[in-house]
Amino acid sequence: MATLTELIIARIVAMTTVQALVGKNPTFDAEADQYAVRDGILHTDDPYPGVVVDLQTQTHEKDLSDRGGLIHATVAIRAISFSKPEAWALRTALAFDGSGPNDDARTSGLDAWRDISAGLWGMGLDTETIEHLDPADGEDRDVWIVESLYLVDYREQ
Repeated sequence: MATLTELIIARIVAMTTVQALVGKNPTFDAEADQYAVRDGILHTDDPYPGVVVDLQTQTHEKDLSDRGGLIHATVAIRAISFSKPEAWALRTALAFDGSGPNDDARTSGLDAWRDISAGLWGMGLDTETIEHLDPADGEDRDVWIVESLYLVDYREQ
């Protein structure tokens, strides 16, 4: 069974609007692995823009028989780029994959995603922050990070 982070990364890599925006690292053999979408941190040779998926919290809910089953999680999805507009465009692609927040026909994107067959009962956008990082020593480019926190309910595997 795939972990929650693996499910989310697979979903992100399959989004056509994200594929058009994120950098590709040709040092990986599999095309899906070339996209700069990583668990926890980007690789040093990943090109920008990129996406980082970070599982931050998990709360296990027990039933009356004291068995597990449902997990409430908080997942941070960070869109990272050298420009603020590009980071925001990537954030929008991650959330809605080419549609909008009020599009009832939306079938992809992370906001309002469900995949009952994979045990994911629901994922919804909670809060967002935008962070600007000044260039590091020896660098000449600013970095922009849009962090979107998602609340996720999923079945324990």
